Amino acid sequence: MTPGRELFTAADVTVTAIDRLEKLLAEAKTYLQDRNDMAAWGTLLCFDEASEDLKAAIRLHRSANRRTS
Repeated sequence: MTPGRELFTAADVTVTAIDRLEKLLAEAKTYLQDRNDMAAWGTLLCFDEASEDLKAAIRLHRSANRRTS
């Protein structure tokens, strides 16, 4: 894999993770506003798991940057 493509892939993964986090936060907020606490907490648990995906994307980006330096 070429270094440029690897960085692009890391960026794509990061954007996807951010999009998912934004969606989950919006859902949780709506549930809380509607007083649907159980659904909100379930969504926030999914947010916690999705945040791990973002952390992995950050590590992938750092790794790719180290290899291209």
